[in-house]
Amino acid sequence: MGRIGGRFVLPGLCLLIAVLMIWLALPRAVAGVILFNAESTLTSLRLGEAVSAPARARLLIRQRSALAWSSAGGPLIGYGFAVMASQARDAAEGKKANLAESNVAAETALRAGLARMPVSAEGWFMLALLRRGTAGGAAKAVSAVRMSVFTGPHVPVLAVLRLRLLFRLWSKFDKDERQLIYRQVRFAWSVAPDDVVEMAASSKNDWPIRIALSLQPMELQRFEEKLRAAKKAASAKSK
Repeated sequence: MGRIGGRFVLPGLCLLIAVLMIWLALPRAVAGVILFNAESTLTSLRLGEAVSAPARARLLIRQRSALAWSSAGGPLIGYGFAVMASQARDAAEGKKANLAESNVAAETALRAGLARMPVSAEGWFMLALLRRGTAGGAAKAVSAVRMSVFTGPHVPVLAVLRLRLLFRLWSKFDKDERQLIYRQVRFAWSVAPDDVVEMAASSKNDWPIRIALSLQPMELQRFEEKLRAAKKAASAKSK
């Protein structure tokens, strides 16, 4: 009996592990199915493309349904972003919305997502962007954008967007911390120089960019040439 029982122990244990793995994976699988047709809408929002109000509403409904099955970090951060993007689009279209309620929903989702995925530079950036738009939220925005840079200093998709936010929060950083911004200037310049020039041309203070590039004289010269050309083109266009 000992030998016969032993022959069944290992297969039984393997079966138990397999069932357990399926059970643990099932919620995420169901959430994935729910979100399958909504991913294209979320991608469009991330790219800044126009998405109709009904499509945004369907996306949020699907996301909430998926989160009922799995509260993983990625989907939570995606939901927080979708709430923010939908809110911004509603405002652009002149629709009334409960701004405070939307902000709470977005921040709750982002914070929960970051608790599960603390290395999401995108998640921290979105939290900083959200907080910066709330009353008295500048200090908290600085904390969040700092985490975004620390967790992902070289994320191309965030390079220019994050730099714009860093410049808006410039006065909240002390002199020593501004080295962090200078490094982000150099990174943004390496991946999107035209966007950095556009930022400088529309800014009242472009000296942080010059200071950041002063360590690279040839790049600084290139920046100055492109900036002069951009300003000249803008002046000619306004005439």
